[in-house]
Amino acid sequence: MPNSPSKLFPLSRLLFSIVNAFFMLWLTYFLLSIPYVLPDEFALVQYSSYVKNLLLGLEEKPDTNRFLFVNVAWDKVMVPKPDPDIPEHVIGEEPITDRQKLVAFLKILDKNPNYAFIVLDIYFKGSTPHDEELVKLLNKIPRVLVSYHRDENDKPDYPDLKIKPISLSDIEKVNEGKCLKFKLLHNDSLKTTPLLMYEHINKQAFSKWGNFHFLDGQPILNSFILDYRIRNFHYVNQKYPKIHLGEWLQFAYKIPLQLEMSSSEVEAAFAEALSEDSLAKPAQEDTLLIEVASDKDSSANESPTSDTSSAALSEIDWEALEKAAAEENPQEDNTEYDLAALDSAFVYPLLKDRIIFVGDFEDKDIHETIYGDTPGPIILLDAFLALENGDNALTVSFILFLLLSYWLITFLVLRYNSVQGAWLQKLLRRKQANFFESMTIYILYFGIISVVSFFLFNIHVGVLALAFYMFSFEWLRKFLLRRFGNRKAPAN
Repeated sequence: MPNSPSKLFPLSRLLFSIVNAFFMLWLTYFLLSIPYVLPDEFALVQYSSYVKNLLLGLEEKPDTNRFLFVNVAWDKVMVPKPDPDIPEHVIGEEPITDRQKLVAFLKILDKNPNYAFIVLDIYFKGSTPHDEELVKLLNKIPRVLVSYHRDENDKPDYPDLKIKPISLSDIEKVNEGKCLKFKLLHNDSLKTTPLLMYEHINKQAFSKWGNFHFLDGQPILNSFILDYRIRNFHYVNQKYPKIHLGEWLQFAYKIPLQLEMSSSEVEAAFAEALSEDSLAKPAQEDTLLIEVASDKDSSANESPTSDTSSAALSEIDWEALEKAAAEENPQEDNTEYDLAALDSAFVYPLLKDRIIFVGDFEDKDIHETIYGDTPGPIILLDAFLALENGDNALTVSFILFLLLSYWLITFLVLRYNSVQGAWLQKLLRRKQANFFESMTIYILYFGIISVVSFFLFNIHVGVLALAFYMFSFEWLRKFLLRRFGNRKAPAN
């Protein structure tokens, strides 16, 4: 006679399975909330993302007309580098973003702020002659955020400039410098750039109650795994509009391009220099160089006390040469960006209603993700898109899915006294599984749960930690039964 329902589903097992499922739900929330992941999660997230987004193409791409990327990686100027220990002492020079060009760009936005939002993901350290005007514009134009970061002591490292609309743009790194998770709130008070963007654009407020976080009343995860909707591939292949600031400003302000000699002119110059007439009759400067070289060669046979070469070199006007070189290769861009010459028909249709990210897309601000190297500004944008898509939202359906999954695995362990179950026990011809067999089964089970969760809710759950917890739960139950129990759990 088959077992009765009361024997198959005794009330004690049902209740204990539910209690353990809720505890595992809390454990999952804790694992999802921390900014770290175990090594197994990175590979699982990477390959499941490849299958979902690249192989099956299930991802929905954002509107290509919504964003504009402004690259300033190659718009640099050299400024004095002060000694960290003695600020009054200059130890050299360092490159920073050309703030004159930023001023020219912000003047355009100030004249007609028809954009949706703008983020300057630039680290404003050091000083230049254009800082006063830059600060004035940044504090004046609407819907703008400027990035800052935290120092090695986890304290805010604000810009040197007195900029008001600032936001934290730190990117968490795990697994040897890889970016997998993004944290919205740091140190319980520092809101990140994507969060502040979302609050402003979508008019929804972020709140915190104890260890729980809410966005417009909806419980969310403060730290969550990013699903990169926009990747470096899309930037490189211009799937979304992008401009190089210095180059674009030339056209925006109708500034004539200062081109070097054409290839035909270079060839003509070389042909003239190498002609027989030029070789037969060297110019006066060439004659002088030959005479100096001859004097140098002859002096090699003279005594070391000879100062013939020194005398020849001393006659050269080094100051004149340096002045000529400076005029030929100026160190500072003196281009005048006059709004009177602005090409409005060229500029404003490109900026209209777009979310603009200004930053380094090609040089220093590059981070490793599951899709390879990705610019920092794009990672910030992906975090913003994740909030809009609800990737970190703790919905009722997601919670019920986890509770059911955790209840099922707990009940099976309580029912069969092992994770193997009756069919696997018969296959292995023994009732107990060793450590590696049990862990393999648990990892496979929670791996499937994580993948299904990602496809349905865009949230990965920890696999290895949950597998180890269930193995410990199974081992502890067996130990207690052997120590204190007078009966065995049924085998089937």
